[in-house]
This record gives sequence, structure tokens and C-alpha cells, in this order.
Amino acid sequence: MIAFSGQLSAFLCIGANIFSINLSLSENLGVLRVFVVKNYDKLQMQIYSLISKMLKSLLFSMARQPFFYWVLHWGWYTMAWAIPLDRLHETATLIAFYHPAPSYPVHILIVPKQPYPNLMSVPAGETAFMRDVLMTVQRLITELKLDRAGYRLICNGGTYQDVPLLHFHLISDVT
Repeated sequence: MIAFSGQLSAFLCIGANIFSINLSLSENLGVLRVFVVKNYDKLQMQIYSLISKMLKSLLFSMARQPFFYWVLHWGWYTMAWAIPLDRLHETATLIAFYHPAPSYPVHILIVPKQPYPNLMSVPAGETAFMRDVLMTVQRLITELKLDRAGYRLICNGGTYQDVPLLHFHLISDVT
């Protein structure tokens, strides 16, 4: 007699229903359990959320690598609409979204749509972008009620800049 012990789990989608199949095998007994997942939308959102988090994490890790500098620029400026972000505000010159790997309870990135590697590369006459940065920051501070809680606006440069792309951090220790 051969003894096998183990467990196999899978999801099966039939029409609008998802079935969770759990097969447990032991030495003397094989048990097949099938559960109907009633809330298909919730499961679908959890799967989307997991994939979205994984993709955000991968993109953030890649952005720190010097090799991906040009890939990052091309992808950001031509495919920004397809990147899964929790967009808070978007103008013709910038996008504001929650940081994919936040270091603070409130951690928002404000990124220009033009390929500026750092603050020093922004032309002095680029008033539309700087106006949008100021207006976006003021709007987010008001919407998130950060004026009472306290906030910081940070723009890293030189050795402090991890990602070679101009961006601002709007952060707060209080949610």
C-alpha cells in the first residue's frame, strides 16, 4: 500500500460563479470539498489589487536602476495612462498619485509629464508646470485636510534622489 498525504487547492470559474476546490488526501481517506464563492466581484477586486501591487512594486524597483532610465522615460511619457495608479489629480503637465511604496501614512508623488531628470533641468520659463505643482499641492492639502495635521513637500536632488526623474513628495505623519 502506498501512502500519500497532501492538499491541492484551485479556483474554477463557471459562468458567473467561482468555485473553490480543495482536495485533501490522507493515508486512508480522500476528501473533496467544493465551496461556492458568492461574492465574485470582491474576489475579482482582490485579484486585481494583488496584481496591481505587484506591478507597482516591480516598476518602482526598476525605476531605481540606471539602465532603465530611458525605458522609464519612454514608458512614463507614452504609457502613463496604462500604469495602475491611484490618481489623485492630473493636469496637462503633471500627475499626482499615492506612492506605491509609502514611507508615511500620507505619501503622495507629484510627477511631471515632461522628462526632467531633476529640478535643475526645468527651464526657468516653464511657468505652467510650476504653477500646476503649486495648485496641485494646495488642492491636495485642502482635500486631505493636511493643513491642520502638518505636511512636508520634498524634492530630492543629487545623491538624495533615488529615481532619476523629477518628482515631489507630499508627506504627512498623520492621516
